[in-house]
Amino acid sequence: MDLSMVIPVKEESENLPELLKEIVAAIEPTGFSYEVIIIDDGSRDNTWDVVENLSKEYPFIRGFRFQFNCGKADALALGFSKAKGNYVATLDGDLQDDPLEIPKMIKILDEGYDLVSGWKIRRLDPWHKTWPSKLFNLTVSMVCGKRLHDFNCGIKAYRRSVVRYIELYGDYHRFIPVMAKWQGFRITEMPVAHRARVHGVSKYGISRLVSGFLDLVSLMFMRSFSTKPLHFFGLIGLLFMLVGLGICGYFGYEWLQTGALHVRPLLLAGGFALVMSVQFFSLDDGSPDGTGDLVQAESEKNPRIHLIRRKGKMGLGSAYVTGFKWALERDYERVFEMDADFSHSPADLTRFLETAENADLVLGSRYQDRRISVVNWDLRRLILSYGANVYTRLVTRLPVSDATGGFKCFRREALQALNLDKMKSDGYCFQIETTFKIWKKGLRVKEI
Repeated sequence: MDLSMVIPVKEESENLPELLKEIVAAIEPTGFSYEVIIIDDGSRDNTWDVVENLSKEYPFIRGFRFQFNCGKADALALGFSKAKGNYVATLDGDLQDDPLEIPKMIKILDEGYDLVSGWKIRRLDPWHKTWPSKLFNLTVSMVCGKRLHDFNCGIKAYRRSVVRYIELYGDYHRFIPVMAKWQGFRITEMPVAHRARVHGVSKYGISRLVSGFLDLVSLMFMRSFSTKPLHFFGLIGLLFMLVGLGICGYFGYEWLQTGALHVRPLLLAGGFALVMSVQFFSLDDGSPDGTGDLVQAESEKNPRIHLIRRKGKMGLGSAYVTGFKWALERDYERVFEMDADFSHSPADLTRFLETAENADLVLGSRYQDRRISVVNWDLRRLILSYGANVYTRLVTRLPVSDATGGFKCFRREALQALNLDKMKSDGYCFQIETTFKIWKKGLRVKEI
């Protein structure tokens, strides 16, 4: 297939019929074989009904639907994963992008470029949207190292290799040209027409400018430190250590000179700085103790026990991914994860299975209904765990009480939806990432 067009929509029922007519008029004369992939991002009107009716009229339409609003990045990521064309084009479903621009963009791709981004030179938007946008685009261009005037433009054209290589999540869709440039793809832009919205209302406001800058900082951090986080956190720890040693050294010298030492705010600050430096430098890596040999011996007695040996310590998240893949390859319908330190009771497995009849992921919660159910934890560990969950809910809006717990039951479909090869996290973050991604896919998550 020559061309796939990916169109994320949310409550655009009035615009879609006219948009499809324009697409046919623009693409049919080119002779391209093409498909149109429409992703309904949790619309609350009759948009999905319109998509279904249009797919009967136009056989090249493929429709997909999120149960609730997951965001444009997730919608594009789904569309990219389903695209079959050698070229992939994106455009918004609000009729503000003209499909006639797509063949022109493909001609530019044929000149050797990998991505062509639209540039709305004459935007038909109010000043309070255009001026912040110009500032945002200038800032992103400086970070990217390539001057583009309109990173947020919805109409773009890609070679298929670009959309297969770029991973989207959060609100990173606006930074696709940045990520493509960093990965060595050739990017450029093309002036495009911008039309005023006729039906419906805009889904974006001034708040996206703030979130855009924060996402840019996050993207820069991920690029620089995703594989070497200690280069960042270790530097902070080193600074805390130097400050703490300096302050405590000063008070130590004073004590030796005067024989008196009084607790003062500066002394407490020095102690705090030393504690913080230790936290940033703390790393845990287990050593072999014969656990594998014990499991191996038990597996020889019980055919239900299986052991996967790995050459070295590779991290908790990597271990889970290896186990999940092993289970998926053998067609298991339910997959549990649990710790081996007896903090998770095997007696609860039946409760998980009963709940899993109506859920895709069941979480064993230590904090459900604002109750704390932990045993033999010191205060520091409890504050760390509970605080991590409060912070997770604030940042991700994940509607669960315990996102960091390690006692879970997955349906097979939930694990398949995770795309295990693209999991990034480990430890606490791995638990959060699995739950968050499953929830964002619109699957059912329950706590017990």
